Amino acid sequence: MKRKIFYDGAYYSKNEVLKIIEVTNRNDKGENDLYLGASLSKNLPDFALLNDLHQSDWFLSTHKIFSSSYINQLILANNYFAPLLNAIALTKQNGNKLKPKAITILTYYYLSESSISISFIEHWLVSIGYAEVQAGELAMAVYVARTERDDCTDIFYPIASDDLSQTGNNPNLQNIPSKEAFFRSDHHQNQYSIVYDDLAAYELLSSGNDITVVNCKDIPETAFMVEDHHHIILGLSIKLCEALALCECSATPFYKFIMGKCSYAETTYTGLGYFLNKYSIGLAAMVKENDFKISIRAIDNQQNTKIFSLEKGISLFSSQTSDNAVLPIFIDIEKL
Repeated sequence: MKRKIFYDGAYYSKNEVLKIIEVTNRNDKGENDLYLGASLSKNLPDFALLNDLHQSDWFLSTHKIFSSSYINQLILANNYFAPLLNAIALTKQNGNKLKPKAITILTYYYLSESSISISFIEHWLVSIGYAEVQAGELAMAVYVARTERDDCTDIFYPIASDDLSQTGNNPNLQNIPSKEAFFRSDHHQNQYSIVYDDLAAYELLSSGNDITVVNCKDIPETAFMVEDHHHIILGLSIKLCEALALCECSATPFYKFIMGKCSYAETTYTGLGYFLNKYSIGLAAMVKENDFKISIRAIDNQQNTKIFSLEKGISLFSSQTSDNAVLPIFIDIEKL
């Protein structure tokens, strides 16, 4: 079944969406847009920003995708965004004259429940052309506006039944809700791969390999974020933008490594586990070069904690033939 993509209020094939974007970019003198993706996670909306739509059809079809021009119309017409518009006005910015990408970035920041630092958004705004002072004012204003918004986000939801019908239940995908369910699962009877976010899951499902994808993003323990005087604990299912919030000052080599591999937008939908798997070789070199201490903590079916080196820990969920009856949960970074 060819998967349809919801884009700016209607369903299209992926090729149709890409053609619309091509024409739009041509009319805008080649300036690429930034897109807001909204998906449903645990009956709550989850948001991501996309530089382009080159992700797998599976991933895109589980999001509602909006261009910056559509978002601009939406925030001007819907009272839900009043605190956001007031925040922009306080910085003496006219909402209609904001850079298109800034509209999308600030809307995402306003909507997102992720723990994103003000400095991260400030750096992002600087990267698209804002002066540091102006970027800082905008980021701080929207940070305050988030505390004034309503909980209701039915501007995007509830999802109509036809939205869900195209995603379907893939027999090769197991969404695991708890660590107990992980050890009860029968995935060890098949060739399988453990992932911690939807991007990795849908990319594997689109690869054509007949494997069982075990998605552990909903296991609460994989979403931990803790910092004390000596350690940073980062769950393998957290988004990179959340990891960056804790690492910018306390684990700077890791922060720089992530930003050297990913665009700002990619950090809003890429999970930490996916990133560790994809860049394991470069990460190992960075750790050695900086005398950086990172380990991976896992649990077994008796709830005992196991400590593994970074390389060994990544192999536990990246290998499709691993016989280790353990579940990697988080990374432990010792502060420099």
